[in-house]
Amino acid sequence: MKRLKPFYSIVIILFISLAVRGQEIKAVNVKEKEFPTFNGELIVRNPSGIDPSRVIFYEGDSVLNVLFEKGVPAKIQNESKEVLFLVLNHQGHRDRTKWYQNIISEAIASGLIHPGDRYSIQSFDCQRPEYNEPKKQLLFPETPFFVGNSKELQDQVNGIELVRKKFLNSCIERSDIYGAIFEALETFHKMPIESGVSRSIVVFADDFSLVTKIGQDNVIARSREYDIPIYGITYWQNNQNKYGIEPICEATYGKFHVDKTRDKSLAINELLSITEGMSGQAAGISYSFTFNSPFEKDGLKHGVKVTYNKEFTPLSYDSPKMTFDEWIFANPIISACLFVAFIILIVSTILLVKKNKKKKEEKEQQHAVELSRMESLQSESDRKVAKQEEEIEKIRQLEIAKETAQEQATLKAQYEAENTIKLQQMKAKGNLPWFTFVYQGQNGSFEVNYPDFTVGRDLNNNYRINLPIISRQHFKIEFEAGLYKIIDLGSSNGLLLNGQKVSTALIKHGDVVAIGEIQLTFHV
Repeated sequence: MKRLKPFYSIVIILFISLAVRGQEIKAVNVKEKEFPTFNGELIVRNPSGIDPSRVIFYEGDSVLNVLFEKGVPAKIQNESKEVLFLVLNHQGHRDRTKWYQNIISEAIASGLIHPGDRYSIQSFDCQRPEYNEPKKQLLFPETPFFVGNSKELQDQVNGIELVRKKFLNSCIERSDIYGAIFEALETFHKMPIESGVSRSIVVFADDFSLVTKIGQDNVIARSREYDIPIYGITYWQNNQNKYGIEPICEATYGKFHVDKTRDKSLAINELLSITEGMSGQAAGISYSFTFNSPFEKDGLKHGVKVTYNKEFTPLSYDSPKMTFDEWIFANPIISACLFVAFIILIVSTILLVKKNKKKKEEKEQQHAVELSRMESLQSESDRKVAKQEEEIEKIRQLEIAKETAQEQATLKAQYEAENTIKLQQMKAKGNLPWFTFVYQGQNGSFEVNYPDFTVGRDLNNNYRINLPIISRQHFKIEFEAGLYKIIDLGSSNGLLLNGQKVSTALIKHGDVVAIGEIQLTFHV
């Protein structure tokens, strides 16, 4: 076994922190079996697996000897899935879009959605003016709404527009399938997701994508980066082999189905088949591996670079610390020298301590009488001074308390007078302002009856809302110069005024304040 080199104790190898775009392999669950042996798991995205003999483990400049077991389907953390359907809304070829609609509808009726699954549909066409404006979105609706039951998904299917416009067959000029898929990947990736749930996109479209701002390579790279495979289903394909979404599906480990016979039953079965296997396909293949650390026990974290073809993934493992007995056994000469030095140190320390102790005792005897006399005198003096200072402090505190009480009384009187005037101004219209609120189907209202009216979860607020989303002091309504102002009092969840997050703003009749699901409407 190699000796531990000093530089390994300084930093973990730099590549551990590198992010690999489009990562096809991932090393996980690395644990010590029996030092120096470690076990781990290599997850491969390609459902066809890899050749483990081409996987190389580098620790520094050293190549580790790694033993692999036969690959098996990786364990699925969560069999539920989120699936986004992209439907090309052919304005000049309504029959194609109708065919796609029928496929999805009949698949829904055949049990497409399982408990825990969530589906959504976005469509895109070839006549939208947004195609000439790169800042505008291609997909509609702009944000997909995922549902978990057949009725709501069928409503989305029925909502796909089938409009035959004036200029037919113009899709050939502006079709942007790649751009739509790329945009869907970006939107899908930014949405929150439950841990362990796989994501996939199913494209219902032909192979043409003549807008070239986004190409196949862009779509494939982004799909791999986000771990979102692409699937495709159509009944029409360009004559050129693998032109369009078919190679995208293959490169992202999805599937592609084309049926030029227009036999819906085949397409429906294919859709049901690919959705059934999405979770397992997304999980990939697992290869258990074993390797021996080239270092002695050092208590450090070591970094290993795992490579396969041009792909790599980092892994790290924690080396245990040597016990005291193990260290002595590994370093016998150094241990013997340290033992002798320790004995000499102990003997020298004992002799020195005895000598210093004797000198200290002699000095203590000489100073004992003098110290006792001085302590007696000092104690009497300290008692007199302490008593005088105590009397002076009592007098001073009484004066301060008196002045503070007078100041507070004056300020309180001024504040109450100002608030009385403000309250009269608030009542000038015949009534005080008030809030009406709606929360979880319940309605209510409360009056703003103070110029500085606070709302929060604590009892000392002018109005209490005892809900977890409400801070102890959440906001206040302040009346000044005939106007009302809403002020966020440093709340955790903030507040929205007419849909906009604010910290301080004027509020008028009809404005709506939202805190989570709570809706409060201001009335004057």
